[in-house]
Amino acid sequence: MEKIGLLLSNHTDYLYITFYVGIAAIIVTYIVHFVTKSIKFAKYIPGIAMVFFGVLTFFSVIGKLFDENAANLLAVSMIGIGIGCISLCFALILGVINKNSSRNKDSASKYYDESDEIDY
Repeated sequence: MEKIGLLLSNHTDYLYITFYVGIAAIIVTYIVHFVTKSIKFAKYIPGIAMVFFGVLTFFSVIGKLFDENAANLLAVSMIGIGIGCISLCFALILGVINKNSSRNKDSASKYYDESDEIDY
């Protein structure tokens, strides 16, 4: 356990970068979802772009994978792929929440009739 703590304490800059980029990706995904509610696929675009960026960066460093100078690019590619997956999962959650809320509104309005109200 001490080795993990020592490893994390030496590389806190990557932890901060990952945290802030993750929060930014979630915010961008929510903003895209909020702006384009009628286009269902649009909320997945930020996540797909991040995964594409991460894979592209990984393929650019794959030739010199075990070189010390390529460690930063390898970390950037892993952060891009990871945050892209998180953004895609968040977009999926938004889609499920939006689908359930619209289904509840439709079912409530379908069974509600003003003539069913009882006046006391």
